[in-house]
Amino acid sequence: MSKPMSVEEILAGATQEGTKTASAAPATPVSQDRLVASVEGVMASAAGGTKTASAAAHAPAEEQSVAGELLKMAADLAGAENAATIKEAQLFGAALMDGAMARLAEWNQAAEATGTPAGEKTAADHDFEKFAAANPELIKVAAQTGYGDVGLGLQIMEKHASVERAVYRKGYNDMAKVGAYIQAQQAAQG
Repeated sequence: MSKPMSVEEILAGATQEGTKTASAAPATPVSQDRLVASVEGVMASAAGGTKTASAAAHAPAEEQSVAGELLKMAADLAGAENAATIKEAQLFGAALMDGAMARLAEWNQAAEATGTPAGEKTAADHDFEKFAAANPELIKVAAQTGYGDVGLGLQIMEKHASVERAVYRKGYNDMAKVGAYIQAQQAAQG
């Protein structure tokens, strides 16, 4: 019997079937020596201090074109990673729903096999009604405890939702700053 495929294996197969990946050749050919020299130059400038916009404007055209190509490659990589993440989420969601539907089908079959139609009272229902009539205070306490637990659960869920919203906003704002920085760099080069 074959081993079930993991999500990563499925995604790897999808990228091999024609999806553009990060390893695809860039649209414009770049000399590896120029690219290495440009990366070393960027690393050296980062170690020696930061470049100003006027220094970048006076940089050689070759360095600017390589920097532009690096920015384009970074944008392509980010897009490919985003597409892969979306595809993985879609596959995971589909697998999760397939499993849930299969389980529901099993439960339906089991319910049909017992022969108890929905809405029909069973012996357990009558036993509970007798117990509830004999112990009304206990039922009242149980109901209040259940409502309290549900309320506490809702408060915890709301707290998590507010944290998720804050994290989303921070990520969005960070990406907006990165986008503004890239646009400023491109405007300085252009």
